[in-house]
Amino acid sequence: MPMKHFWKPSLFLIIGLLLLSCKEEPESQAQIVFTISDANNISPESVTFDVSVAANTTITDKGICYSSQNNTPTITDFKISSGNGTGNYNVTLTNLIDNTIYYARPYAMF
Repeated sequence: MPMKHFWKPSLFLIIGLLLLSCKEEPESQAQIVFTISDANNISPESVTFDVSVAANTTITDKGICYSSQNNTPTITDFKISSGNGTGNYNVTLTNLIDNTIYYARPYAMF
């Protein structure tokens, strides 16, 4: 068997293995877990939330976003930042309008 027929399939196999081995690994998904205690220090104009955040990534900003119109508020509604990192934090919403329903939820940016 001539040698020139043997090396061509081997060359394709080697190139194929190299291409497969150079594939990028998929990035892992960020996992962020919030724990919120009941609202406390409730008054007609303010309320305080105690929050805990755990994550497998670096948190660059965290806090509470809220709205009186959007029942799933985002940071484009209103937000109060409470710094960065994981752990416990509390946020007080102030200047609220009495007899108004507010929707609030924690957020984290990474």
